[in-house]
Amino acid sequence: MRTRIHADVSTPFATMAPTTSGATAALETDGGNPGLGILKDVLRPLALVGTLALLATAADAAPAVVKTVPAGTNVYELAVAPDGPVYVATAGERGKHNSKILVLDPETLEIKNTIDMAEVPAFGITLNAKTNTLYATGTRLGAVAAVDAKAGKLIKPIATGNKAHLREITVDEAANRIYATVVGRKEDKSAIWVIDGATNTLEKTFDGIDLGATGLALDPKNRRLFTTLLYSNEVIALDTETGAVSARYPSGGEFPTNVAYDADRGRLYVTNQKSGTMTVLDADNGKLIDTVKTGDGALGVNFDAGHVYIANRGAGTVSVIDAETLKVLASLKTGSAPNTVAVDRKSGRVYVTNKTTPRPRDAPPVIDPNGDTVSLIRP
Repeated sequence: MRTRIHADVSTPFATMAPTTSGATAALETDGGNPGLGILKDVLRPLALVGTLALLATAADAAPAVVKTVPAGTNVYELAVAPDGPVYVATAGERGKHNSKILVLDPETLEIKNTIDMAEVPAFGITLNAKTNTLYATGTRLGAVAAVDAKAGKLIKPIATGNKAHLREITVDEAANRIYATVVGRKEDKSAIWVIDGATNTLEKTFDGIDLGATGLALDPKNRRLFTTLLYSNEVIALDTETGAVSARYPSGGEFPTNVAYDADRGRLYVTNQKSGTMTVLDADNGKLIDTVKTGDGALGVNFDAGHVYIANRGAGTVSVIDAETLKVLASLKTGSAPNTVAVDRKSGRVYVTNKTTPRPRDAPPVIDPNGDTVSLIRP
């Protein structure tokens, strides 16, 4: 006859009791078979060890911030080279000409080199890995800087002379073409610059875009360029050759700021700053697939095969979202104001820039140990 002594169900594991021999036995006996009881005495602790090992493995697999390091002054965006360094654009202090692009080790985040950007302070940044050329938006000057990533030197600034408010920048590596958004001002409409990467000259401009063009996402296969319209709460698709608007979708949230295109799933991931959400749209028809609440000031967006990452600038968190179920798996504290997310899809490493706590432009500087940093996330 088997007799079971019930353990307290509030404890996570079976209750164990010491025996007179010093071994640990489960509180269970089998009166008719002492050999079986001894076997259980041996196997039960092994089962417990196995359970602990499984739990430890699960904990290790959970998304986590591996480390966060200081990264210069007025950090903005970052780009990752395949099997290479991480490039971080720091705009520097206004009027002090101390902008730099930091070159970080992808594993340790140690600064390996710095690229002087005093001539064109860097804000947005992208990398053409085929030509090893960095392109940075110089928002203050209305120029795009072409930078030799290997030599660590400015090749040339690309400008029109009208001090365009440049913001986001992306590259079509196969075509060696670079696109950059011009947000526009109240009296002007937005535009997109198209730069020839072979000559590093302005090839053409897509003019007449509604005010507030901010984010960019490229679909080279279908010749589509997606941009978010901040003030009309829309996402539009443009032909990459002609600039003609081929589609216009409601963003599903307020103040859509950035967008990422997932070609495998045929989706757009849109961050909506005012709503604090990520909306998921069908890239072909604009249908709203889902709305995911992420946190105040949802801003940066990127993804890999299994996850979508959202930098919530107001909340100080990065949301890690399952790309299939669209459920939030983790909300990670990275720094004062998470801004941009970059993903190394080969290694799986995820990088985040964290700005300092927002303050008025003329306010005196404050010490913010959690701002102007870069974080490394293990998904």
